[in-house]
Amino acid sequence: MGYNTAIVSCPKCGHHEQINLLTSCNSLFEVEERKAILNKSAFSYKCSSCGQICKIIPSCVYTNPVNKFYIYLDSKENLSSYNVIPGYSQMDSNGYRHYGATSPSDLINKILSLEYKEDPRIAELAIDLTLERFNRNFPKEDMSDCFLFVDNENNSKLSIAIIVGNGTRFYSSPYPFGDIKRFNNSIKSKIKRVKTLYFDRDDFLSIKDWTYSNDLFK
Repeated sequence: MGYNTAIVSCPKCGHHEQINLLTSCNSLFEVEERKAILNKSAFSYKCSSCGQICKIIPSCVYTNPVNKFYIYLDSKENLSSYNVIPGYSQMDSNGYRHYGATSPSDLINKILSLEYKEDPRIAELAIDLTLERFNRNFPKEDMSDCFLFVDNENNSKLSIAIIVGNGTRFYSSPYPFGDIKRFNNSIKSKIKRVKTLYFDRDDFLSIKDWTYSNDLFK
């Protein structure tokens, strides 16, 4: 487990303070840190002055010794400095695959894809293609979210969920490709029975709003 301290500035009130940032996590031993990554609490802090919830992306490495992979979360510039390119994987002499991620959701997508033994690059392509088909077939629907999930009622197979109308209507498609159909159940009862592989596209659209702690690996 690795933590480092950093001085951060609140984007709302400008207050400076020192916080602890998670910089490494071994999924085999550090269960709470893994949870903090997956629920995104590792990527925010509450300003002690005004109470604003502030987003931050620490330079972080996630290790899974069972499935033998590393994922490095950092800016594209820093990833390239240690020869990790987002969207590609490298394998070292110990059989570990190395991936790069540039946002919390990119990291989460890769973690759970790889833990379900799916290639995260295919997962991202499958989501993009499914959303393209959805927008073409349902042009009047306002998509608000999209993620992969494991449906325990369907032999634990991955599916793609599309949330529209601020959570009032739900569609799903078999992973990686299949017909897009309306959910029969409400999302709340569905989520109780699934593990979500969350893919929050807002993180990519508003990446400039995040604060990178670029120097933590150096």
